[in-house]
Order: sequence, then C-alpha cells, then structure tokens
Amino acid sequence: MPVAATQAGERTSRSGRIFRSPGQRKLLCGLLLVVVTLALYNPVSRNGFVNFDDDRYVTDNPQVRAGLRWSTISWAFASLDQANWHPLTWLSHALDCQLFQLNPVGHHYTNLLLHATNALLLFLVLQWFTGYTARSLMVAALFCRASS
Repeated sequence: MPVAATQAGERTSRSGRIFRSPGQRKLLCGLLLVVVTLALYNPVSRNGFVNFDDDRYVTDNPQVRAGLRWSTISWAFASLDQANWHPLTWLSHALDCQLFQLNPVGHHYTNLLLHATNALLLFLVLQWFTGYTARSLMVAALFCRASS
C-alpha cells in the first residue's frame, strides 16, 4: 500500500475518533452549543435598557443601584418588590450595577452568559438522564432559541 494512502487513512481514523468517544462527543456538542448561543445573541450588546421593567428592577431601584452591600443582600432576601420573592435576581442585578454601573452592555452580557450556561446544563442533564447526545443537543438548542 502506498505511503500517502496509509497516512491519509491514519488521519481519517484519528479525526473520526473524536466522534466515537462519548465523553469527547459530549464535550464537543456542549462547546458547540455554548459558542453558537453566544454568537447568535451577541447583537444584544447594541441594545439599551427597555421600558418594560428595567426601570423598576435596575435603573430606578436605589437598592440595586447601590451594588452589593450587606444592606442590599438583606433587602434582597426580605423584599417582595415586583410581587415576587427572587433574591438571586436582585443580587444578580446588584452585582451587575457594582461591576458595570448603568452600562446596559454588561447587564446584557451577564444575562447572555447565564442563558448559555443554562442551555449547557440542560444539555448535560438530558444527556445524563437519557443517554442520547444528539436528541439532548436538539432540545437544548430549541431551548436557546425558544426562550429568547
């Protein structure tokens, strides 16, 4: 057998191995899911705050605008503002204000990273429960698109 044909066959078999290993396939699919999610939603950086509820949650909320302080933390766990008890939401917004002040780009990118992380977690949990990598990836991809 010619040397060139042997080398080509070895390259093909080596590149095909990544898809044969379940762990590597899961890693590659998860990475692909995160990268595609970040790429598709990257235009969020051009958006500002919206008039729907950003004023009540961020821009006109003195507790959140103060950033992460002990008073903000205790307020977040005791507050029923906006008819909800969601301390992690308040703390996330306060941390965003601490880091980015009122620059909406930072706030949007934080939400984008949370969204990509949730998609990855959904993929991993579904794959773990069902053992089906491709189906789990499809459901997680639909979650990414449908929950935007």
